[in-house]
Amino acid sequence: MDDLTSNFLIWDTISVEVCKLLLEQHPELLKESDNIERCSVLHKWAEVGTLWPLQLLLELNKPSVIDMVCSVDHQGRTPLHVACVHNKISFVRELSVAYKQAGREASPDFEGCSLWSMRDNRGNTPFHLALSHQHDDEKFLSEIMSEDPNVVHITNYAGESPLFIAVYNGHAKVIMNILELPDPKLIGMPLRNDGCTVLHVMFRCDGEEKTDRSFPQD
Repeated sequence: MDDLTSNFLIWDTISVEVCKLLLEQHPELLKESDNIERCSVLHKWAEVGTLWPLQLLLELNKPSVIDMVCSVDHQGRTPLHVACVHNKISFVRELSVAYKQAGREASPDFEGCSLWSMRDNRGNTPFHLALSHQHDDEKFLSEIMSEDPNVVHITNYAGESPLFIAVYNGHAKVIMNILELPDPKLIGMPLRNDGCTVLHVMFRCDGEEKTDRSFPQD
């Protein structure tokens, strides 16, 4: 086991008090990424959904929060992408709040970037991944649309829109929310790069139980 992997494993085994002391004495650890996946500690926290280190980080080092939240791994994914993949809804909510809070305290004019609009190497936003990875919490998915309404317009590099993926995975409430938007930009969105439309995958929305609802990616 290399030293950096050891650093990552620390976060799940030590107490809040020890972690606080460690960060106070060695804040440079927050900037470390592994050499294989380029994961930061925040990516690791997002994967397991651990909340207390995020709250501690906000208390001790707010400027680091802004940089770490926008950092990307070898797949071009931010910690928000990772949390959505692993269905860590509480972490997603806390991360969004922490980013806004850190930004406001850093500068009254802070605007930052939209975390929900950031794309990974395949062009997927966190919303794409939330729709793709068996999220059954329709309220949570609707919250994302409220957080950043622009996410419904973003297609990934395969031409898959949130509407297309929502239809494929049977997210009825999300589908209705998107189709009710009075925006002409949505008209062309159901067409994927390979020519498939939402009608090609509509058969999946038949109300039957699915054993695998994740969206396939080549």
